[in-house]
Amino acid sequence: MIPDYPADYDNNPIDDNVERTFRNIEYAVGHHPNVNWIVPLQGKKDDIVSVVKSFEYVKDLGLLERYGYVAIAPTCTTNNVKFLRDVAQIIWKRVKQIEKDGHYIKIHMFGVTMRAWKDVAPYVDSTDTIVGNIWCRPLLGKMCTTKEEKAMAWRIFLERVAQVAAITRM
Repeated sequence: MIPDYPADYDNNPIDDNVERTFRNIEYAVGHHPNVNWIVPLQGKKDDIVSVVKSFEYVKDLGLLERYGYVAIAPTCTTNNVKFLRDVAQIIWKRVKQIEKDGHYIKIHMFGVTMRAWKDVAPYVDSTDTIVGNIWCRPLLGKMCTTKEEKAMAWRIFLERVAQVAAITRM
């Protein structure tokens, strides 16, 4: 993964995060062209247009055909399911236009909330999240204080993952 500059975290306002990510992309592919990079599509928080701008930039550099794996990046801290679904769908549609030439491009989406998984699953190949004590409250209604409670939260999490895993990218 080419390092990006996220600007969607509290107390981390980076005005030029997209441009700084572009510079990282240029450096990575210029200095290490043989690495099989995952190319980030960075943007401003909940701003679809800025993510599409990143996609177009990466496409214009020819990196989609060269590396074949992108990651939609400004998604780790949002609870805006509409944004997550819409940005995933728009990037998916643009990728499908390029894939008509027979080149498959994988799409990853960072940090998607469990609530949004079913909405983005048809448009992405992979996503990531964490399961820890922070998941206990939404899954069990309280913070986990025992090993058994953490195990129960993990089981609920895995059940939800199994439901989403049945959805494949279109």
